[in-house]
Amino acid sequence: MSSKPPNRKRESCGERASPYAEITRISSDQESRGWQNDMLQALQRNATPEPIRLACMTNLPSRPSFFQEEFHGRIPREKAEELLSANGPVNGRYLVRESNSSPGDYSLSLSYDDRILHYRLKYENERYFTDEKEFKYYTSITDLVVDVLSMYRLVHNVSGRVPKEEKKKPNS
Repeated sequence: MSSKPPNRKRESCGERASPYAEITRISSDQESRGWQNDMLQALQRNATPEPIRLACMTNLPSRPSFFQEEFHGRIPREKAEELLSANGPVNGRYLVRESNSSPGDYSLSLSYDDRILHYRLKYENERYFTDEKEFKYYTSITDLVVDVLSMYRLVHNVSGRVPKEEKKKPNS
């Protein structure tokens, strides 16, 4: 066999066609990874944040059996915000505390998009829920937090911002 390229017929303009396919060469590894890094960042921006339980390291005898380390006892809203904001805000970080404004209820505090959000949290019939009107119940706090974070991510992607938290008005 010959190592010469096969002869090609001449084109109509009188030039000989190349026997080899043109190969586009990437000039550097950094350029080849550029689009991959961009894609990864886009996926991370659009992904629902993972719930990150902020554990209370204190043994709390008042901890209800249906909560785990995420329960911080009776701490004010400002302390919850301070704990969740420590070392910079992280999407998905959360804790549970006793509600100061509604004795007997609990509050879920979580961080998203540089904000701390607070929800009234209830536990009944081995299910967690945040709003009696929704009738959406969860078997774990983590499932509830995943759903809340997914909702905020969708709203954020559609409007480009997280809606302002509305305070519940007392029933008349």
